[in-house]
Parts: sequence; structure tokens; C-alpha cells
Amino acid sequence: MDGWMLIPSFESLIFLTLLICFLRTMYLFLASVNIPLFYAARVYVCTYVCVGFFSSY
Repeated sequence: MDGWMLIPSFESLIFLTLLICFLRTMYLFLASVNIPLFYAARVYVCTYVCVGFFSSY
């Protein structure tokens, strides 16, 4: 039963793909613009994604 929770659904795979593309674009943009802002944004995004992931289950 626990194994099914590890298998993502089709919608979440699409969402993750779009999210990764978006994050990679933001990553390159922020890295070229402002390094401190880049680190702050990375921490914020990681926290937001983790909270959103765990609260959905």
C-alpha cells in the first residue's frame, strides 16, 4: 500500500516537468542577476515545494 504513494500520477509528472523547466529558467536568470537574491529564492522555493508536497498528502 505504501508503494503506491511513491508512484506519481500522470498529472503530477506533467506538473513536475513544468516546474523543473520553470525553476531552471529562474535559476539561470537569478544566477546572472543577483547572487544573494538567487540563494534566498532557492531556499524559498525549496521550502514552498516541500510544504506543498507534504500538505497534499
